[in-house]
Amino acid sequence: MKLRHALASSLCLALAACGQQGAPQAAKSESAAESAQPQSTRKQQRLTAEDIARIKATGKTGLWTDDATEICDRGNRATLTWNVEGRANKVVIMLVNRKGTERMFGGGSSIGQKQTGKWVKPGMSFKLLNAADRAELGSVAFTGKKCG
Repeated sequence: MKLRHALASSLCLALAACGQQGAPQAAKSESAAESAQPQSTRKQQRLTAEDIARIKATGKTGLWTDDATEICDRGNRATLTWNVEGRANKVVIMLVNRKGTERMFGGGSSIGQKQTGKWVKPGMSFKLLNAADRAELGSVAFTGKKCG
């Protein structure tokens, strides 16, 4: 009994040292579709008062990107910015893939910004929705071509 306890403790310590959890492998595995979904590569930080002032100063409303929307098919980063102050308190950003399937990409307050990872490709788009009633407040679509 003591030997089992010692072995179990050693295993837990070894897994902890490797940064892994001792959950069964089946519980850890994800479906191919889930693991292939894009994720942002950087942790998003809260906007500062200066960031919000800068976004307001553009005079733009809705959802936009200052990055090129005509892109290569290799995968690109994009910074999405929005200002819907007075139209919504909270928003949701939906990613629409080339097949038209939507999934939540993020959300926040009426003024915000979020960067994607390097996975945006032609045919993808983003929609900004009012979190309260899901009314569309803006969108950005990416077009492009096959690059060598």
